[in-house]
Amino acid sequence: MRWLLLLAGLMMSPLWALEGFPQAALQDDKTQEVTNYRLVLSGLKRNQATTFGELERRLDGNLWRRVWAVQDRVPLDTVIEHFTRQLADSAVLYQCRALDCGSNPFWANEIFGNARLGGA
Repeated sequence: MRWLLLLAGLMMSPLWALEGFPQAALQDDKTQEVTNYRLVLSGLKRNQATTFGELERRLDGNLWRRVWAVQDRVPLDTVIEHFTRQLADSAVLYQCRALDCGSNPFWANEIFGNARLGGA
């Protein structure tokens, strides 16, 4: 199984209107009010055993997280295209793929708070 994470600006697009990928299983769906939420908008840097985003913002508001599991046989580009079409009128704040994203455990544990995340 692979996991797809999608971050989009709530002010730019109604996320609640996004259709899930047909061949994916929704694994987690939660909303919570957050204060000083860390939104990383860049690649990762490491300095003296500390990993951080080169560009980060701290936000207050409502955070909605959805995590879908996708079978390995489904091409990742197909899944990305499904959501990209739905967000065509939205601005991309940050995107990366594979090793360009930096440390997978950092994103999973520190940013998304979900150690089960992994992917392509």
